[in-house]
Amino acid sequence: IDNTYALVDTIRDVNNGDTIMLDATMTYTIGSQKIDRAVTILSDPDLETSAKISIGSNFWLGEVDLDAIIFEGIHFIGGGYIFNNGNDYTLGKFMLKDCRIQNTGGLWRGKAVASQMNQFIVDNCVIDTLGEYGILTTTGTNVVDTISVTNTTIHKAQAMFRVGASCKSVTVKSVTINESPLTGWPGTLLSFSASPGVLTISD
Repeated sequence: IDNTYALVDTIRDVNNGDTIMLDATMTYTIGSQKIDRAVTILSDPDLETSAKISIGSNFWLGEVDLDAIIFEGIHFIGGGYIFNNGNDYTLGKFMLKDCRIQNTGGLWRGKAVASQMNQFIVDNCVIDTLGEYGILTTTGTNVVDTISVTNTTIHKAQAMFRVGASCKSVTVKSVTINESPLTGWPGTLLSFSASPGVLTISD
């Protein structure tokens, strides 16, 4: 799709499980955008550049039960969150793969009472200048079973994980972290209200 605001309309119109391919030469603009179906959003892999999504506010989930939300090869820019969720949802997998994230307040914030995510995955990404909500922030009984950040560079982050409920496993592997955490709140990279079942940090 090759209209600056077309991503908004396309997300509203796609079927559950569809893939949206973005023009790698375009910057797509969103404000506050609901996602209520499983979707994969990727940049055209045939081009050397990456499609940009400029986030004025954030994506957010409705009260849904979805298999997966996947972003691949996307360059996120803007001061908002990528996802800021206030509803109760069930999600099989959220994945950012081969993405660049720049100047955002946080990647995923879950603040509802009783949400469930099976897998949270960040793989082969570059994250530059990340705010207080870090890579993943959950409160209350927002459950994320497994958290995995691999093959990723993180620069100038105020936080990585702030997880309010217990999780089965957390993996941080082959991750380069520079100039983090930044001064100011919360002042720590990893914060868990309950110890993960398995915590693996390697390479």
